[in-house]
Amino acid sequence: MSDPPAPIRARDVLWRFGPMVYLPTVLFALGEGAVIPLIPVIAAQLGADVAGAALVASALVVGQLAGNLPAGWAVARFGERITMAVAGTLALLGVAGMIVAPVLGVFAASVLLIGVCAAAFGLARHSFMTTRVPLSFRSRGMSLLGGTFRLGMFVGPFVAAALLAAFGDEHAAIWFFGVCLLATVLLVVFAADPEQLFSAVETDAESDAAAEKTR
Repeated sequence: MSDPPAPIRARDVLWRFGPMVYLPTVLFALGEGAVIPLIPVIAAQLGADVAGAALVASALVVGQLAGNLPAGWAVARFGERITMAVAGTLALLGVAGMIVAPVLGVFAASVLLIGVCAAAFGLARHSFMTTRVPLSFRSRGMSLLGGTFRLGMFVGPFVAAALLAAFGDEHAAIWFFGVCLLATVLLVVFAADPEQLFSAVETDAESDAAAEKTR
């Protein structure tokens, strides 16, 4: 009887899920956090009064609420990775709409679209983690996932403030969000699947254990 394979360490789990889940989560939240404080400001520039600016800002949350049901269907139908990639791509369209919006309605629709995409991306990443993280690390993995999201949302407004100071234009934060989304999509599409990496690690561990047994 061969010895059991070496256990997978927490560092291995975090390292393998970083490029696929944690880093994209930080980038998405960082860009979103940078844009959120400026949504009412840009809405006011497009002619909204105080109530209208608040309504446009609420479109982000409304989109997140409305996007959960279609997001669940998309994850079940196409899988987590495709859903995350498509959500990031559609969010890029929302960012483009925010940049070039000629009227308040287009800007509000773009904010709503970003909210829907944020819901789809969030649900897909949670499903991805739930089905792939080893059970012994699942609670820590999910806690870290929540922490990475909150880190991005916390740092985002400070990035927006720095961009405002440097460029003097609220749209600079939207461009920053677009760059973050582009990097997010690239990571989701091209990063290695952690499940395959874990299989390789387990195979190597079993081979090492068998070799040690035959010595």
